[in-house]
Amino acid sequence: MLPAGFILPAIELTQALDTTITSAQVTLGTTGTTPTLYYTYGYGFDAGADPFSYGAGFGSIATGTYTDGGSNSRTISSCYSVYIQQTDTWKLYFTLNGTGVPDTDATFSHIIVDGVQFDRADNDAQADANGGTYWRWADTVDRFVGANPDTFEVWVA
Repeated sequence: MLPAGFILPAIELTQALDTTITSAQVTLGTTGTTPTLYYTYGYGFDAGADPFSYGAGFGSIATGTYTDGGSNSRTISSCYSVYIQQTDTWKLYFTLNGTGVPDTDATFSHIIVDGVQFDRADNDAQADANGGTYWRWADTVDRFVGANPDTFEVWVA
């Protein structure tokens, strides 16, 4: 327990990446015998958080590499929204190249997609898959609009 009146120092955040994503739309099809359509918008879908194993890249990012708070170079392999028609829900995925990427504020404290902040600590899933490390936020809405460039920021501690 901290002594009365003790104030923890604030964590200083740094904007590690300020870029744009030019979004693309892909219809992913069905799963099993259920005619559930999946729509995805954003950039990437080629590593890590590819939960449907389609492996098709789409969209583009102006700059996809940044230096995190531990001085490690990080490469973004994807950031996209997925709509699951069967459950009428959106999920947002953010993937960095390489497995075993630490789930800490030094890697990234939050991302901002078109002005909407997604805190790393608030994700509902984080795991390694297909050569990448992904974070997922559930019950979001589509954050990528059409084929226009969307602002995209990564912040680190």
